[in-house]
Amino acid sequence: MALGNHILLECYGCDVDLLKNEIKMEQILTDAAKNAHASVLHTYFHKFEQGEGITGIIALAESHISVHTWPEHNYMAIDVFMCGDCNPLDSISYINQKVLMTHSIQREIVRGVEFTSTYK
Repeated sequence: MALGNHILLECYGCDVDLLKNEIKMEQILTDAAKNAHASVLHTYFHKFEQGEGITGIIALAESHISVHTWPEHNYMAIDVFMCGDCNPLDSISYINQKVLMTHSIQREIVRGVEFTSTYK
């Protein structure tokens, strides 16, 4: 038992146009949240000056999805943290289908294991 799962997704060789497009990125990540049956509470995305990268967060009732992009390196980092009945791997699967990249690395951190086993 765990309180939640946190997936760290590193995406390499990404399409530069996407890495600079906060509107399209917000749509992909919002749809990724819905694909995991998460409840979107609020979104905030910011594009840095001079056509540089973006940073954004989607606040979920079940936690969050966040992104930070580096177009100059064709790279982006995405965090998907969810609890309850939502499965962050469903969001990751959706993102992997929608984002053009050469490869990705994902790591999973199980959150709250000690709390659930120790403090019942």
